[in-house]
This record gives sequence, C-alpha cells and structure tokens, in this order.
Amino acid sequence: MSVIEFKYKGNIITVQGKEEEKMKAIIDKFLVKGYGVKENLVFLYDGEKIDEEMTLLQQSNDIDKLNKKMSIIAVDFKNIDQNTKNLKKSKNIICPECSESIRIKIEGQKISLYDCRNKHKRDDILLDKLEKT
Repeated sequence: MSVIEFKYKGNIITVQGKEEEKMKAIIDKFLVKGYGVKENLVFLYDGEKIDEEMTLLQQSNDIDKLNKKMSIIAVDFKNIDQNTKNLKKSKNIICPECSESIRIKIEGQKISLYDCRNKHKRDDILLDKLEKT
C-alpha cells in the first residue's frame, strides 16, 4: 500500500493506493473527496502528465517506489493558460515545490536538488528532465 499526495490549490489531499491499481482509480479516489471536476483537471507527476492507464507501480519513479509515497500536482485546466502567462524562465535553479533558491549537485547524468528555504529535496533527476522539473 502506498500513500499518494495530491497537491491542489495549496492543499494536500492524501489517498491510499495499491501497486497494481491503475492511476485512473487513484485519481477517482481523489475526486470522490470533492476536489474539482475531472474534465477540468490535469494531473502531473515527475514533470509529466499522468498516464491513467498505467498502474501505480509503472508510473512511480524508483525513489517513490522505495518510499511508498508519491506526490501528484492537480491543476485546473481552465487556469493553465492564465498560470503559464505569469511564469518566467529563471536564470537560477529554483525549488520545484516552493520556487525558492535551491542547491544543486550533479553526479554523472543525475542531479539532486536540496537545501531550499523549506528543506525540500529531490534526488535522481535526469539531466534532460531538469528544465521540466
């Protein structure tokens, strides 16, 4: 059993999921709690849109598989254009969770982000995925 955290409008909504369970069923558990309408939401994980036909095990990265914990961002589709207009590409490395300055460590093809003001940490990001993060 894994814990899935949905980050939606500043709230963290937690649901339980089994490794063999499809992401669609996990998203439905989130929606049952009364947060948003599925047709208006986009679900993002690890910088990519979630494939609802994949199982939790298939969708999870190696770190989340070990920790049995996954964080998904739910975004109102109607507000995406509005939100992206306000985004600007940073010249510095910033925390993907709180947008504060963060330290970076590069080892081979993998990057770790750590030590932001809010103590967030993200490990094993592939070099070509950093910009999406």
